[in-house]
Amino acid sequence: MTSLPIDVEQIVAEVMRRLGPPSAREDAKTAGQGGAAGQGRGEAGATIDKTVVLTQRVVSVADLKQRLDGATTLEISPRSLVTPAARDILKARGIAIRVGWAPPTAPAAQLPLALGVAETNFSPAALVSALQRRGISIQHVARSGLAGVVADLVDLVGKSGHLGLLLTSESAAAVCLANRHRGVRAATAASVDETREAIAAIGANLLVVDPRHVGAFPLARMVADFCCPIQRSAKAQFEV
Repeated sequence: MTSLPIDVEQIVAEVMRRLGPPSAREDAKTAGQGGAAGQGRGEAGATIDKTVVLTQRVVSVADLKQRLDGATTLEISPRSLVTPAARDILKARGIAIRVGWAPPTAPAAQLPLALGVAETNFSPAALVSALQRRGISIQHVARSGLAGVVADLVDLVGKSGHLGLLLTSESAAAVCLANRHRGVRAATAASVDETREAIAAIGANLLVVDPRHVGAFPLARMVADFCCPIQRSAKAQFEV
């Protein structure tokens, strides 16, 4: 019988949340939790300080069911997409979307990077130095023309598990040649966003970049992001 006052309090809080204005809903939620806001578990989908955290690749209406009571913010992974129907529900309930959450897991070991240069006068010395300072292990492929460099890269990527980077002014031809080989998913990119999109869309393991269109610093950021274990593990958890 001692639980009866708590049950009544929870019922009143729920009614106030549903019928009252946003400020009343906030107060009702606080009352219903007995002032315990901010003591959630920190798991995906749990409510922490009235923030719901979801990490799946696509956030749909089904993912929001029974998770939004009292929430003011939905926090998602940078790789997550929120469907239009889910956005409508969030907007109707006054729940903001915040992007930038990253899984609090230990990063996986970095894969070695195979670097090839073909059909360009670009010197990768500064890029290699910048990447090595980030702890990225690099294996160079000898310059031997586009076809030869692509052949050496796809061998390392497809058979040895390396990530591949090809710097060339013939990016379209390079991607065409590389994607003929089993286990190779080549894509072009000219920015960090395009690099992330290539990882998210196809799990790209060979990045083809025309260095004429990318500055030295942006290029180093792109490649570092391409090699980032968190980016690649985020993609892996959605693959079946």
